[in-house]
Amino acid sequence: MHRRYARRILDREVGLDDLALSKRISKNPGEYAGNVQQAVAARQLQRRGLDVAAGQVVKYVILDADNRRPERRVVAAQLTGKSVRYDAERYLALLDDALRNILSPFLADDGASNRLKPVLFTEAWQDRNMS
Repeated sequence: MHRRYARRILDREVGLDDLALSKRISKNPGEYAGNVQQAVAARQLQRRGLDVAAGQVVKYVILDADNRRPERRVVAAQLTGKSVRYDAERYLALLDDALRNILSPFLADDGASNRLKPVLFTEAWQDRNMS
């Protein structure tokens, strides 16, 4: 299943609505000292004349997470258009992180490895469900 979703992300078959992240902002957009993603998206909305205040949920899509210019890292979901190209690598990393969190009780306990404990997952189960 993981591979199927990863492939869809890489092939850009996932809609922007499905990729939009939601974060509640704890401050008014202008009060953020840094450029966390939700603050950047909130400021984009404010510049477009929309009211955004502390406590609201801001939705955004990651465009280029490592861009030096904060305004090019994300776009508020309400401002996306058909030409928006999301950061597939960042979304793959988020997918991997989510999978690791879900499977962490089943991972090997050697600290450095992310191998599944062989006792819990047999080859038959993997063949049937992981393709």
